[in-house]
Amino acid sequence: MKYGERYQINSNSQIILYGAATTGAIIYHSFTEQGYCVVAFIDRRADEVDSYYGLPVLSMQEAQEWFAKTPEVIVVVAVKNVFEHEKIAKELWQAGCDKIIFRPYAAVNGGGEASDYMLNQAYDEILKGEFQRDLYCIGGFDKPTLKDQAVIYEEENGDIIANISVYDVWTDKYEDQDIIWGDIPCLGLVPHIGLFRLFRGEDNGDYEEYIKYCRQAAERSGGIITSSKWENSVYKNRLDVFNHMRSAWEHNREFFIRNAVRAVYNEKGYFNIKSGKHRMVFLIVMGQQYVPLRIRKSDYIKWSKEKQASLIYDLLDAYHKLELPCILDSPYFYEYPCSTSNFYERLLDRLIGILYADEYYKSGSFHFEGKRILLYHTPMAFYAHVFKRSGFRVTIVEEKKEMRELIAAVTGEKNEFAVGVVPNESYFLIVTEDSEGVFLNDVPVESQYLLSVTNQKSQSGDAIVSGFSENGVIHAFLQRRF
Repeated sequence: MKYGERYQINSNSQIILYGAATTGAIIYHSFTEQGYCVVAFIDRRADEVDSYYGLPVLSMQEAQEWFAKTPEVIVVVAVKNVFEHEKIAKELWQAGCDKIIFRPYAAVNGGGEASDYMLNQAYDEILKGEFQRDLYCIGGFDKPTLKDQAVIYEEENGDIIANISVYDVWTDKYEDQDIIWGDIPCLGLVPHIGLFRLFRGEDNGDYEEYIKYCRQAAERSGGIITSSKWENSVYKNRLDVFNHMRSAWEHNREFFIRNAVRAVYNEKGYFNIKSGKHRMVFLIVMGQQYVPLRIRKSDYIKWSKEKQASLIYDLLDAYHKLELPCILDSPYFYEYPCSTSNFYERLLDRLIGILYADEYYKSGSFHFEGKRILLYHTPMAFYAHVFKRSGFRVTIVEEKKEMRELIAAVTGEKNEFAVGVVPNESYFLIVTEDSEGVFLNDVPVESQYLLSVTNQKSQSGDAIVSGFSENGVIHAFLQRRF
């Protein structure tokens, strides 16, 4: 953070509190009982709340006009969620206020510079009603620096142990092209996931495919006699494996790091594991979004794409984006502020699993090459490259220039952008956030799958994932049309 000239709060200072709720009330009393002058509140609910403690409640736009007329005004971020303080402070600074008191993110995380601790200490004193301290005007916010958030440690032999997003982890590439389970997302391992879901207590029929998988492996190896006793032995063996991993999950999660599955980089942008399917599937079934892999350092450098991440940071800074609509699979963005938590990550994981399961039961293999996907005004466009890995052809409809540039930077490739939907087109999958589905009514469009992300509850289709955004609870509804 950058600082400017010094200032001090006194009885003549005009103080505005950001947050017309419980914390705002506490700080309001802390100031007024010491004779300080609070003149207004700022709140996102300004259109619903006219006043608080007899004082006006301003929107950010109204606050910006106030800052222009009264540049000496001091704003205190009175919000309970301390992890949101710095984001709010940046919004206030961009709106024209440079006297802001809040808890800096670095200080909340136990780090930062002496100036961050000074500001954090001032906040504590305000809460106690004991404030007497010189402060510095905010001169600006430092551009975020690239920080790798995936590497756990580097081994002596140069291998990297890193947390990799599950949709970047694919099965091994078999020499026998007739084995359909080779070089597919681990999320698409229908037999293994079905079996471990059963062991976890989730009713499903997919587990029966596991014995078929094992029979095929036995036939390829030759000489193995399969029978009902053999089947029971297979189930018991896998249950023992599951129980040992479950015990490690509960009591010693370092087990999964010490025994990280080895993987090699695929030039398509993901990792192929070398054995270790059951460990990967166990972590997926337990809801793990990131899984530890053992990777050659040179492979990790190719995958992490530091230059590409730097370009994304530059674009976010240029467009004053304080958060992303979804979490990116780049190791430099695992912890970047996101407005929907990991909703879209979980949605992508669930969708991949459904598409591969449906395709398996329909045709006994996976043929996505050339099939078309339409991503219509949705943050799922940030995952266009994930769909392309399976062979899909992806079209994106996005009107905002900044979003188009960010999507292009994230995917690292040329995207097929469109200004609208072409009449009478047919798609394999459509993902839309158009709440009314207007484009589907106005233009005849067909798809085998329609995925709608919406706040509305009354939707046809299965609700496959739910989450939360600033607009409230959101659901993803999937319709199958085949």
